[in-house]
Amino acid sequence: MRRLSILLACAALALGASACGGDDDDDSADAPTKEEFVEEANARCQEFNDVTEAAFADLAEDADIEEVAAVLTSDLIPPFRAMLDDLRDLTPPEGDEEAVEAFWDEGEELMDEFEAGLEDDPEATLNAEEDPFADINERMIDYGLGVCGDDPGEENEVDDSIDDSTTEAPADT
Repeated sequence: MRRLSILLACAALALGASACGGDDDDDSADAPTKEEFVEEANARCQEFNDVTEAAFADLAEDADIEEVAAVLTSDLIPPFRAMLDDLRDLTPPEGDEEAVEAFWDEGEELMDEFEAGLEDDPEATLNAEEDPFADINERMIDYGLGVCGDDPGEENEVDDSIDDSTTEAPADT
């Protein structure tokens, strides 16, 4: 169960997440500030984090791999996808559209890979040496989405600058 923290990190991904919400007709004047966006996104991620905590509260400490995989598959992955849909509905701050879209796209891609791993080989997936969500979580935390990036501390300060080299969508492999 040493990788249970990875599971919680993946669950907390709000990175976890394509189109960034809003209609194409929206004026950029209607776009929220970065602080407003971060506050709303973190609130939606917190709702998911609460679901995660509840799902694992009933899981025995000595639960086997199959039990953990079942909880993830039935109790966490569907709410993660719903949270991702909610996050996509948020209008990102003007100028951050591509960076935010990259977060959501990469989060969805990582969750797809994680879910496939649970189906194919739950033991290898849950005991992986590296956290597949570590990079995106770090970038989300740097952006200010500390709750979404599963930062165990308080909410992060909003970083008004974006380094496009760290927010690009992953290359297809």
